[in-house]
Amino acid sequence: MKKFMILALLAMATTTLQASTISLSAYISCSNCVTVSLSWANEPVPVFSVEVQASNGQDLFPLNTGAPATTGAINPDPQTVSGLSSTTLNIITNGKISATSELPQANVTSNLLLLDSDGDVIQSTPFVAQLESVPEPAAWSLVGGGLGLVLLGARKRRRTT
Repeated sequence: MKKFMILALLAMATTTLQASTISLSAYISCSNCVTVSLSWANEPVPVFSVEVQASNGQDLFPLNTGAPATTGAINPDPQTVSGLSSTTLNIITNGKISATSELPQANVTSNLLLLDSDGDVIQSTPFVAQLESVPEPAAWSLVGGGLGLVLLGARKRRRTT
């Protein structure tokens, strides 16, 4: 028991290292815009700006940030960026939007960059915007039919008891 207590005290006395984290979600919210929610925590230096960049070095768009901080979020959060070209939309969705004649090379992807006061990259993570999914009409009719059957079954059970 004495050894356990010593180990417990030692574990509580040591400092813990906290890894930096990025919480990111993005989806295509209209024909030429993307909505992004982004926060970061425990960065080694304050984040001054945030950019989305193609893997070929092309700047795609910036995101507004608040005051420089090691833990923070974009301002406002979520943020909608509009006026994006079809090429940019194709890059940030990994080619899922392809109704365009100006398709990028197949190997071009996008990255989210957290930048310090000198414009140097603090941390980078892949940036992929999801297409907003709307259920098809057939799915709604199936859900409605299933709900109707459940309600009829419950009504029938109530009458028999």
